[in-house]
Amino acid sequence: MSKDMITRTRKKDMGFSCLVLLFGLFVAYLSTRLSMGSMSRIGPGFFPLIIGVVMAVLGLVSFFDRPEACHEDKFNFRGLVMVGMAIFVFAILIERLGLFPAIVAMVFLCNMGGKNYLSVMSLLVTIFFLNLVGYLLFIRLLRLPLELFSTGILG
Repeated sequence: MSKDMITRTRKKDMGFSCLVLLFGLFVAYLSTRLSMGSMSRIGPGFFPLIIGVVMAVLGLVSFFDRPEACHEDKFNFRGLVMVGMAIFVFAILIERLGLFPAIVAMVFLCNMGGKNYLSVMSLLVTIFFLNLVGYLLFIRLLRLPLELFSTGILG
């Protein structure tokens, strides 16, 4: 790849990073017009504020990211399908089987969408920490009516 082509690609990446940053700030700003509520009763502005801030931070981080080699990858259609299936399967399983089996299925499906598969140890560590965070955040902190394991297989 020529240096001119890499420079043009880098400018496009920086431009996209700026758009993500600005859109995140815009979402965060608009969410301040809504009620934030409290941690026990989250208001309608809480989630958009968090999403806007996360988008702005990711846009800022990606703006300063300096990839060593810019090369165009082909579109990963399998990854798109597998991540979409992972979200769908998670939504179905969380009510029927519980949080733990839903996260396990989601992690395995997302792994199948990648070009390089994770090792078994990496998968187990990912599953463990996602379950730990899910349990602490959703069940303990937010007190959502979720179960780690459920027996409602047929709905």
